[in-house]
Amino acid sequence: MRFIHEREQDRTLAKSIVEISHSLSKKVIVEGIERRAALHISKEMGLEYAQGHHVCRPILTICLCTYGPNCGVT
Repeated sequence: MRFIHEREQDRTLAKSIVEISHSLSKKVIVEGIERRAALHISKEMGLEYAQGHHVCRPILTICLCTYGPNCGVT
């Protein structure tokens, strides 16, 4: 999804995958959202979840624990 905002072929492929997934009643997580334009296009396609540097920079698991009580680290 890194180049979804630049390449028509990537958009077409992604849209097909989303449509197939939704027809099977599945939610879709998109990975590789590095720019605002890619996030915008992903939302237009109906993607439910997004991951990538534009959404949130990578953080250590121990830091994640400070944001939620159920982080799973013991």
